[in-house]
Amino acid sequence: MTVAGRHSISKASGYAAEAGVLTGTAADMLAPGQAAIRVQTVQALLALSQIAE
Repeated sequence: MTVAGRHSISKASGYAAEAGVLTGTAADMLAPGQAAIRVQTVQALLALSQIAE
């Protein structure tokens, strides 16, 4: 992945965390290399749907 690609992902994940779509394993840490369990996936989809309304 290019540096620009990593920067775009970083910005997107930062936005998602600020908007409450993503939460991490700690107050300041996401776990991007880990698989999401069902409840985490549903929680992210629910948060996205509420933003879209």
